[in-house]
Amino acid sequence: MHRTLLLALLPLALMGCTDADVDTDGDGLTDDEEAALGTDPENVDSDGDGMKDGWENSIGLDPNDSDSDDDGVDDGTETREGTDPLNPDTDGDGHDDGEESDLGSDPMNAMSYGFPEGDYNIGDCQLFPEDVEGLEAGPTYENTMTYQGQTYEWITYDEGDLVANDVLIDSFGQDFPMWSMCGNVVLLAVGAEWCPPCQDKAEELPALLEEYSDYDWTPIELVQEDYYGDQATVETLERWRDDYDLDGMPVIAPVDYDQYIDMYTFWDRDWGIPSLSIIGADLRVVEVDYYYADRDIANYLE
Repeated sequence: MHRTLLLALLPLALMGCTDADVDTDGDGLTDDEEAALGTDPENVDSDGDGMKDGWENSIGLDPNDSDSDDDGVDDGTETREGTDPLNPDTDGDGHDDGEESDLGSDPMNAMSYGFPEGDYNIGDCQLFPEDVEGLEAGPTYENTMTYQGQTYEWITYDEGDLVANDVLIDSFGQDFPMWSMCGNVVLLAVGAEWCPPCQDKAEELPALLEEYSDYDWTPIELVQEDYYGDQATVETLERWRDDYDLDGMPVIAPVDYDQYIDMYTFWDRDWGIPSLSIIGADLRVVEVDYYYADRDIANYLE
């Protein structure tokens, strides 16, 4: 009787251990599930991206595709670095995570901006300025000047102000957000192609950059106008860069008339160019419109 009962129960016991429950490679997917997905039931990581097939499938990734978002970075690497394997541009700065990794910028930091051309010194920014409570970007100093009996007022940057993240254009035609230099001390020279003193300062910059090459800093040439007094174009910037051997440093210009006016007023306190200013690694202004600011740059690099 006992033998008869055991034989009767045996099929019920075997029902709990069918092929549908077998997970040969131990990746969290049964062999039947792997067959349906097209993954390899004898390979824990079918696409070779460093993540188990079962884990990828559970969070919506394709276990047959090592790069689910087509950003040039394996899903497994992205997960370890904290980037989003379902979003090709984790920090939303317009550059895919893979592109940023290739360029040496941080794909998790929107201010660590990738520049395919220019070989700029990209800073290591540790804190987003907007994360500092109560800190607002933009100029705050109420500047006043009297000329021929007429009083003029405009707003300029002051020491301690946080630089606004204005997006200009560089000599390669690339967008250039000012916050992309966060983590670097910046010597900002505002001038024009027709201006002889601006030309003199530009000639000195390559040697100055070389002298302090061990520090995290960069000069930036903001060229407002061409030889004829018209608003600078990318062609103007290319000439300026090539004429003064400014390779490796940003040469930038406003993108429209409104920005052109802003860049003059924000950085100019005496209606004279060049206007040289120093911006700290935290994007706060430390010196505004001082002709000899280039001589002071060493004071802010230590």
